[in-house]
Amino acid sequence: MIASQQPESGQKQGSAPPSVLEVLAHTVDTTIIVTRMTDVKFSVQSKSWDENKVILPDQVVEIRLTSSRVRIARKVKEPDAGDPGKTVEATGYEGQITEF
Repeated sequence: MIASQQPESGQKQGSAPPSVLEVLAHTVDTTIIVTRMTDVKFSVQSKSWDENKVILPDQVVEIRLTSSRVRIARKVKEPDAGDPGKTVEATGYEGQITEF
């Protein structure tokens, strides 16, 4: 989150690391549905929040187990080995990653 941006709904300022745009849920149990909208974005829905959340190309959804709860967050996308067409030097892999 850039300093001039306001936190989005569901997030209190200072409650999450800068890469977390919005904590969608922090719960014991939930089911999520992921729907591809276009080649570059998708939506995520659950009964844990009120409306569909649109995930843009520069964002990811992180599902993490914390203590005995599940945390689902929308975060800023950082390059990793799973990105198509990217060379990932940190892993020692020098070729390009291809989509399957």
